[in-house]
Amino acid sequence: MKLRTNFSGTLMVVSATVFTFALFVSAVTSAVSVPANVSAAATKAAQQAKAVAFCTALGATSDKITSQLTAVESKLSDAQNGRGTKITDSRTTVDQDILNAQQKADTERQQAFAKLEATAKTDAQKDAVTAYEAAINEAVTTRRAANADARTTYRTAVDTLVDDATTSTNSQVQTFVAATNAAISDATASCQADSSNGNQIRTTFQAALKTAKTNFQNDRKNAANVGPQIKALAQTRIDTVQKNNDAFKAATKTARETLQAALKS
Repeated sequence: MKLRTNFSGTLMVVSATVFTFALFVSAVTSAVSVPANVSAAATKAAQQAKAVAFCTALGATSDKITSQLTAVESKLSDAQNGRGTKITDSRTTVDQDILNAQQKADTERQQAFAKLEATAKTDAQKDAVTAYEAAINEAVTTRRAANADARTTYRTAVDTLVDDATTSTNSQVQTFVAATNAAISDATASCQADSSNGNQIRTTFQAALKTAKTNFQNDRKNAANVGPQIKALAQTRIDTVQKNNDAFKAATKTARETLQAALKS
């Protein structure tokens, strides 16, 4: 079963949104410029206007940021839910395919047993056939149970990895969102206290957004990559199934050789 747990697409949206924030804030705060070749008084007035402009535009800026954050969280949730559905659907398909194959094998085995029983003439031969059939059925039951355990062990381990990765990702996004909202709240409070200090408020606001972005990106870089871990779990399952198959072949070979010896006597 192929299992994708890569959140990179959704998380790239998050990172891209952060850069959009910075560009948007820069555009807003640069909207009022100081013309060249003007008097000192005019220059001061223009600078003051520019400072106030940041606070004036902060409400719209905050709304845009909040809207983008909500969209990112929604996309992340959709991606996680979609992944869960794919995992469930894939496992259901695998289980049904296995069941179909087992039912087909059961039918064919019973047909083979019937033909074998028809060849047994003496009581000893009939007993040998009965013993052979019991041995084969036991080998089949043992292999199926062992392979089912291998699948369950694999799936349980994968679910744990995926759940842990989801929890970690959600925590990182929530931390980023909280830091961004805090930057908005601080800037809003500062503007309400003194809008003429807009330049400094803007600088502090941009620095807070940059820190939130950097921290988030570092968290993602340091996040555990579950891909290789899931690949290792899959290989362990494959190896276990192979051992189960080898044990099955050995058991059926012994049963077959015992039957052949009995039928020749």
